[in-house]
Amino acid sequence: MTEITVEEWALKVDSDVDVIKHPDSKNMKEFLEGCGADFSEADKIRNSLGKNTNEGNTEAMKLIYGEERWRYFVGWAKKYVYQYESVTGKRQKRTESGKVGSGEIRMLCLMTKLAADTNYSEARFSIEVGVRRKNGELRDRGELVKKLRKLSRPDTGEVYRPGSFPPGYIDALVFEMKTWRK
Repeated sequence: MTEITVEEWALKVDSDVDVIKHPDSKNMKEFLEGCGADFSEADKIRNSLGKNTNEGNTEAMKLIYGEERWRYFVGWAKKYVYQYESVTGKRQKRTESGKVGSGEIRMLCLMTKLAADTNYSEARFSIEVGVRRKNGELRDRGELVKKLRKLSRPDTGEVYRPGSFPPGYIDALVFEMKTWRK
């Protein structure tokens, strides 16, 4: 597969094509490091990301981006969802407790997981992003939840319905992250 930058990928990810080019782990790592990511505590990061839990992801993100940047990002992602809803009139997914932004927050975790030298493959990244993008598109069109795509966990085989993000989100995320550059 021809190399593609994170910025090029972010612009193309909303296409109707299910399989799109994506940045490899090296390109993703270079981009994230340019935005302030610090992968120096690799063992702790791999251990936290390997848990495949929200708590493990949060722990890893705080190690990589710092607690202040992580809190800022979570707030930014939630604000993005509310602005998207306000502009489009389309309500986005909420957790059982009514919180927004979980799918959007998870996207940065997936990008970071790809870059962090874990066992998370580029193929798995491409599949997860594609399914989450498609689910966001279906939600945006008001399609029945039954139509949402499912994935199975590589480690356990458990089938689950992954979160989603609205059209245009990855481009907005990458644009926002570029403002973090020093």
